Formats: sequence, structure tokens, C-alpha cells
Amino acid sequence: MATLTGRKFKVKPKYTVLAMGAAEIARLMLASNDVVPVGVGNANDLVGRYFADHPIPRDIATLVLFDGKLAPFYLSIQQMHGRGHARGAVPERKYRRAKAVLDSSVTIESETKLDDLGKAALAATAAALGVEAGNAKAFSLGGGCEVAPDPDRRFTLENERDALGMPKLKLPHAHRRFRFRPFPRDA
Repeated sequence: MATLTGRKFKVKPKYTVLAMGAAEIARLMLASNDVVPVGVGNANDLVGRYFADHPIPRDIATLVLFDGKLAPFYLSIQQMHGRGHARGAVPERKYRRAKAVLDSSVTIESETKLDDLGKAALAATAAALGVEAGNAKAFSLGGGCEVAPDPDRRFTLENERDALGMPKLKLPHAHRRFRFRPFPRDA
């Protein structure tokens, strides 16, 4: 064990529970290589593999409602287990299984103002459909997606060490390794 003030000491517990974030657990297990050269619990080379962040992009699209009416619960955040959850649309499990697609969601983030191009598109669309758009409102959409498991998307250790002498964690280049399986066109 070590502290930022330079104190070092040993602890020999009978049992150990690692209760940290996934990245820090992987780092600690990989760096604990004085007994097992590949790291504690890493005999099968799986520690740090299959890193799967869940991207939650915002402002991915704009929803325009010609009558401007949106059920209020779409814009409210519900608190559950200490975290805020937005209402949204998700494909049903039956559909995901039948089409072999990963989970995803679309949420209505907030009301937004259309720029001049958006206003022109709204007017042209309303005219083409023959609908009144005088009360139209636009809403920014967000989303969320699950990524396919990938053993090459992994944490590894760097040679550089942190203030406590532990190897720093090299994060996966997730943005280059995500493999999205989009919805089929008939969805």
C-alpha cells in the first residue's frame, strides 16, 4: 500500500474485495504481477478485455411536431436509484432478438429553436403535407447505444507510472473500435 505522502506499508488480508470502477479494477489486477506474471486473475488473458462503454450522443436529430404538443413526461427526468433517467423509445427485446440487433434508445432532450434552413424545411414540409404548422415546436433528440463485444477493445498498462508508483492505464481507442449493427432498413 502507498499514500501520496510517501508512506508505504503491507497488508496481507485473508480475503480481498475489489470495489472500484471497472477501469481501476483492471489496472490493479494487471499491475499485480509479482505473483502471477500476467496479473492476478488473468490466466486466460481476459482482464481488461471487452471494454464496452455505452455511447450516449446528444443532438443527433431534431423532432418537429406540427401542433407543438408533446406529452410533458418526455421532458422530465425521473430519479431512480440515485440516477436521472430520461424517457425515450427503445426497441423491444423480441424485435432485437428477431433482427439480431443491439439495444439502443432515442430520448427527447429539450426544446430547441430551428435555424433559417430548419424553418424553411418545416414550411416546405407542412405545405407538402397540407398541415398547419403555426404552433410547431422542435425538440433535440439524443440517443444511446450498446456496442458489440470485442476482445480487442481492452485496457492495457503503460510503462509510465502514477504518483503512487502504479503503472498508468492505457485506454482503448474505443471510438475506432466500436462495431455498430444498425437497425435493418425495414425497422
